[in-house]
Amino acid sequence: MLLPMAKTAPDEAIYQRARRLHDRLNPDSAENRQRNALAARNVRMWNDEDGMATLQLHHSADVIHSINNSIKHMASQITDPKDSRTQAQVEADAFADVYLNGWPGAEGMPLKPRVSITIPAVEMLANPSRGLAELEGYGPIPLGVALKIAADAPSFQRVLTDPWTGAAIDVEPKRYRPSQGLRDLLRHRDQHCGFPGCRRPADSSEIDHIEAYGQGGHTTRQNTHLLCKQHQMFKHALGWKVLACPDGSKTWISPHGLRSITIPESVSNVENFDHLNDHCPQRPEDETTPVVRLTPETRRVLSLDQDEDLPDTGTG
Repeated sequence: MLLPMAKTAPDEAIYQRARRLHDRLNPDSAENRQRNALAARNVRMWNDEDGMATLQLHHSADVIHSINNSIKHMASQITDPKDSRTQAQVEADAFADVYLNGWPGAEGMPLKPRVSITIPAVEMLANPSRGLAELEGYGPIPLGVALKIAADAPSFQRVLTDPWTGAAIDVEPKRYRPSQGLRDLLRHRDQHCGFPGCRRPADSSEIDHIEAYGQGGHTTRQNTHLLCKQHQMFKHALGWKVLACPDGSKTWISPHGLRSITIPESVSNVENFDHLNDHCPQRPEDETTPVVRLTPETRRVLSLDQDEDLPDTGTG
């Protein structure tokens, strides 16, 4: 099941897919394994050299990520230009201050940390005890744990996903301006920097135009993706090129001509990605729009006849 993507995908992507397959094929349900693991939660402390010590909290992934997001938010509020501390030092000091003195000027926890959880509706209805949800920045978690987190969520956002691959293809636009809706879509679809092998999270990445806006590229989901600052430099200054494919995957081409195909992190069913076994459609030299191949499944989703093509919208 991993071989099709192993031909072109980077090691980190293969590792993440292997984790998901392992969890799904394990005879012991994910919910039962997580319950047993949660029973081992603990706080550990040990002394280090030079007057230092280490405190370790072992808890469920959603709790740890919420604490980490809270500390990073707290540290980001410190903008004194005379402060010579590094980012790591600021975060360590903020962590210590919060748990020794509480949040400044407030009682309790005024910040509501945000974690993004994707809950597949079909799996929730079919077999919630064995279903898997996705915790952003971590990976698969038992569906039961995700439902408990969602029960306390102050709000929800519906995300439309491809029924065959699981890729996020659109977000509910009613309560968001277009720019915020696009940002939310990319956060759910890509989940981290789109450069091959890079795992910097969405919060540390920025929206990048695949085809430059100044050269006619549109600010659409087809022409945008998430890139961290380092790999924006790779693309804009060091000669790396990226080609967008109709199914949401990207082909990266190094300055030496090496190719690597990346798949949106939200995709859970990679065997339905045609380009893994072939290649990303290339842009002919004499055409201004990419070649689009529609599979029978894609035509069915778009309500097209098997011999019908997409209409020309003129958007490129």
